[in-house]
Amino acid sequence: MNLFGKAFKALVVFVVLFIIATMVFTRVITPRYPNRYGYALLYNIQPDKVKIQDRPQNCDWGWAPTGDKGCHYEKQVSAFDANSNYVPLDQSQGHVRSVEVTWKRVEGTK
Repeated sequence: MNLFGKAFKALVVFVVLFIIATMVFTRVITPRYPNRYGYALLYNIQPDKVKIQDRPQNCDWGWAPTGDKGCHYEKQVSAFDANSNYVPLDQSQGHVRSVEVTWKRVEGTK
């Protein structure tokens, strides 16, 4: 196999691994750390209309004191129309003007 064939094969392998890594990242990492651009695409709004509260860390294992705290946080997504009225997420298609992501503390482990 010539040098061009080896380079092309290496490029194909790199592209495939990059696609797999991107898919893993978007399915595993992103749900824990919400992305304003993802919500903007999902609800067809401008990214500046998405407000994301910082995720509290005081239930994380590594937060002092180290160990299980017996709690975790669940993401709460709320959508609002042009009049700042709450819109149920299942009825939000085309009616959303802003989105807010907050966190609710839940006692007990996941």
